[in-house]
Amino acid sequence: MNCRPSHKIMALRLQYQGLSRFSRLLMASRRNNSSGDSDSSGAIRSAGGSWAHKEMAAEELYFRKLEAEKLEKLKKEVLKDHQEEINFHEESIKDLQEQIKRHAEKINRYQKKLEDQKK
Repeated sequence: MNCRPSHKIMALRLQYQGLSRFSRLLMASRRNNSSGDSDSSGAIRSAGGSWAHKEMAAEELYFRKLEAEKLEKLKKEVLKDHQEEINFHEESIKDLQEQIKRHAEKINRYQKKLEDQKK
């Protein structure tokens, strides 16, 4: 109960933003290299034709699935962290309500003592 989990949620949000930026950069670099001008391209891709298109589609599908899996994992972590934060706040509320009750009882005791002294 000593540390709030909101810092972890913020870190996950930043990680998600970085992931989406990375995927956009990766897609852009693949589009730029798909022309076959670069030596870093594979032999099939640089040869062109239907094999190159099939290879590009398979590669694209692989990275989309990979990104979807990472995104799903990140969503689950965020949900878990939100639940932890809710639990933290509920426990804090419970503790504060107990303190309020304890102070109200003290007030009642002091008021009874004052009334008894006035009699």
